[in-house]
Amino acid sequence: MKWNSWSLYWLLWLLIGFLIPELYAIISGHVENTLSFQVWHLEGNGATFFRWVTAATFLWLFLHMTFRIFT
Repeated sequence: MKWNSWSLYWLLWLLIGFLIPELYAIISGHVENTLSFQVWHLEGNGATFFRWVTAATFLWLFLHMTFRIFT
């Protein structure tokens, strides 16, 4: 695999923008600050549009990452 600036960007985004905040929220006992909690919270408040956007995003990510389609 050849690394480039985009490879570094996505790696840093995954670590700094997602993994570190998620782990910190879990370890510190503030699970209300995790991504999954926020998604469930918004869906629980009846945000129908948000539900469809979330479902479409996760479907796209699953298909894209698993089968390399929609590239």
